[in-house]
Amino acid sequence: MAAGIPSVAKVGGITEIISEGENGLLVDYPPDADKLSKIVVTLLSDEKLAGFLGTNVRHTALTKFSWDNTTIQFQPIYTLYTYIPIR
Repeated sequence: MAAGIPSVAKVGGITEIISEGENGLLVDYPPDADKLSKIVVTLLSDEKLAGFLGTNVRHTALTKFSWDNTTIQFQPIYTLYTYIPIR
């Protein structure tokens, strides 16, 4: 994702990260070989679409999964499990 390569993912939990046509393309699971091959051919033949998806998926990776954002998300968990009450 951070490399800006368009993502092809299976439908499921990944839809929290990949949005169909916005920053990647989704394929049903188990994957249909014909549909998957059509998606790959589309990405290889449509440079404008591939560039659009690649740019957007890189932006997603850099904003959602940056070290700063990850730290903010995990800090409450670390605080909860490392809290030592004073006696």
